[in-house]
Amino acid sequence: MFAHQCHDTITAIQPWVRAYINNESKEKIDETWNAVAIPQFRNMFAQFFEAQLTKNESGYLIGNKITWIDFFAANLCEMMQHLGDRSILDEYPNLRLHWESIYTHPKLIAAIEKQRQSKV
Repeated sequence: MFAHQCHDTITAIQPWVRAYINNESKEKIDETWNAVAIPQFRNMFAQFFEAQLTKNESGYLIGNKITWIDFFAANLCEMMQHLGDRSILDEYPNLRLHWESIYTHPKLIAAIEKQRQSKV
């Protein structure tokens, strides 16, 4: 269910993503961000995932261990902040903490460092 919700949200914000990727005008990117990305992200994703994180209390979406869905959701949050606006998670403190914990997870950092070293 959570994976489908992430996927559905990514599909819904495609007009904004395409505008960004295709280097359309700043006005077009801003227009799709405000009219499409923000409302779809909030209504289809953020409010539900915030509620789930509040309910679960473990810091993860399902159970008490990190799962692939945690990475999927954190990646969506990263995209919204990196390509859009860092403040997008300000209304969702548990979602922000979740995103931060996934992107600073020691095993993820170690895996990234190992990959970097293997390319040298």
